[in-house]
Amino acid sequence: MNAIRTNIWIDEKLLKTMDLLVEKEDMKNQSEFVNRAIEFYSGYLLTQNATKFISNILIGEMQGAIKSCENRLHRQLNQNKFQLDMVVKILQLAYKLDGNDMENLAVQIGKGGD
Repeated sequence: MNAIRTNIWIDEKLLKTMDLLVEKEDMKNQSEFVNRAIEFYSGYLLTQNATKFISNILIGEMQGAIKSCENRLHRQLNQNKFQLDMVVKILQLAYKLDGNDMENLAVQIGKGGD
């Protein structure tokens, strides 16, 4: 890599943040930080694909949360289906409805307000 010396103006607060991160991330110097930051942000702007730049840990956590939500919804839907089937069966027994009666009711219900 051919490095070129340049001068830039930077906000004092950003400079302090950069110095803290250079030390925290055990970088060689400010130049390494600036190069990494420019590479990261340039890549983001060029691809407009944030997933390439989001931490894999964060992506994994998001996927885990989504999967957990899917599982919970799936269980709830199955429970609702089971309860609805029970109600239908109870009504079928209470009113002594056979298969044809149930089909006719389904047709009537399907027509709704027509």
